[in-house]
Amino acid sequence: MQWKPYHAKMNQRSHEQKLTPEEFHNAYSDAAKELRRHSWKVEVLQFYDEEGDPSWQKMIKGDWDGALNSLTEAVQEDLREIQDLRRDGIRVSRLRIIERPLSDYLRWELESYKLSASAGEEIFILDKAGMAEEAHLQDLVGFDENEVILLNYDAAGKLTSAVRISDTKCVRNALEAYDHLLSRAVPLDDFMRA
Repeated sequence: MQWKPYHAKMNQRSHEQKLTPEEFHNAYSDAAKELRRHSWKVEVLQFYDEEGDPSWQKMIKGDWDGALNSLTEAVQEDLREIQDLRRDGIRVSRLRIIERPLSDYLRWELESYKLSASAGEEIFILDKAGMAEEAHLQDLVGFDENEVILLNYDAAGKLTSAVRISDTKCVRNALEAYDHLLSRAVPLDDFMRA
């Protein structure tokens, strides 16, 4: 299965709601409360706007140790959320598309993934090289087979809008594409050892 047909089906505009960044955060919280089986995510951009993140600010100033210490503090709430979901029997997974050579941002982000994995999140890495058929990949978050939210970013990696889709067929198509890509990806631990 290719991502492009999934994306075309998502663009049918059925059961679709456009969201501002603030509305996205509210929709995410609402959907997370209804989770029963699986929270899944795809990250495609090679850089996201982390303005205001103390860990990232230390990283760009060259303070790697300080960045890692701040990162551990900053993600505690996320780690508790992952642990709570896992305790409730909900699978939490993420597919991260990477490009080589790895940027400083990705190296920093991979450190946060190690923490998330220790809390129970399943993280998979897929190298974008050789993925021509998936040229239309887009960041998204999915909630069971109920809903997917497509995320739109500007060139600086800042969230500009989102599209909430609840059409069951579209969401299932997205989840099938996600599973297909996972079958080509490697677990975070294997990636970090390579």
